[in-house]
Amino acid sequence: MKILIHAINVGEQCDNLNYKGEFYNLDYIENKTTLLAIKNLVGIPEYIGITFDSYYNDTSCTSNFNNTLPYVVKINGKIDWNVNIDNTLISEFINTHNIDSENGIKFEYGFPQAGGSGFKDVLEVWNQIYPFIQIMANIGGAIAFIEFVKTTFKKNIPVPHDIINYLYKREFWNHHELAKILDTSEENAKKLLITFGYKWNNSKKIYIINSNVKRKIMKIKKQIRFLEG
Repeated sequence: MKILIHAINVGEQCDNLNYKGEFYNLDYIENKTTLLAIKNLVGIPEYIGITFDSYYNDTSCTSNFNNTLPYVVKINGKIDWNVNIDNTLISEFINTHNIDSENGIKFEYGFPQAGGSGFKDVLEVWNQIYPFIQIMANIGGAIAFIEFVKTTFKKNIPVPHDIINYLYKREFWNHHELAKILDTSEENAKKLLITFGYKWNNSKKIYIINSNVKRKIMKIKKQIRFLEG
């Protein structure tokens, strides 16, 4: 199979207003070739960081750290958080973001590769956001809220920035579908949606978010720090 690759050198972009990036055609094998093939095709050395910011808009920017992506939906249909770029299948990335072969995959490169030691403990970040969303969460206090986070995401817990980014790609959710993607209970999926502003629409049998509520939580998210310092 073939996919168009659009590579943006951020240094070149800053120096040249007419710069449009470089374009490549990549042959890949579905469910076998990883994103590492893109880096090799363009010739990006290991010490240079790459990002996929156009797909992870306003997220925690974890792709700048330790060569990772905030999330990818795996072949089994379940989401994985903080995944290694080099080990991520191109087909998984395409399916996660509904990418068509004509538009292809766009990424940015030219950043010095950063280390991830500056991240706060992920539960500390969730503790920061709880005071702002506790009215909607209604889970029974801060301690109960953290236990809810642990049971919902099990061992691989994302920062709230990334789950908000993923949820808000849709204005409405079916909690049965979300439970399967997160590999959690349907009750936890319901609570998560309510926590971040979705409300049950009985006529449509789905959870829907109001645009004003969405904007409010997006503003709150920007106040929550996930890095030390």
